[in-house]
Amino acid sequence: MWEPQKRWRMKNRKRANFVANLRRKQRRTEEPWYKTWENIWKRCVKNKDKKKMQVYYEKGIRCKITCRDLKKIWFRDKAYLMLRPSIDRLDSAKNYSLENCRYIEYLENCRMGGINRASKMLEEKLCNK
Repeated sequence: MWEPQKRWRMKNRKRANFVANLRRKQRRTEEPWYKTWENIWKRCVKNKDKKKMQVYYEKGIRCKITCRDLKKIWFRDKAYLMLRPSIDRLDSAKNYSLENCRYIEYLENCRMGGINRASKMLEEKLCNK
């Protein structure tokens, strides 16, 4: 392969990566369920760098939900009306799937999960407004 053709391919790859990253950023701001999906996916993947994130992976919990499924759940549970929607698994031993997930208020999710300090702080902020 001669040099100009090689340069042309490299430029196109860089341009394609730039466009793909730009689209991802746009999706994060426009579609709130996309950010939820990203966070779920990060929790369920084996990650050697972050031991804390491996807890879900070691428990055998996998991400078997798509962005389209999360969009369905978003509108089914009317998460757009919530102050701070949070994804919740109905059965915490099962995977993230369409049948096992729902959107609930963050405070309710904290109370159920035992994160009392965070929920109290958020309650105080919301009550003071």
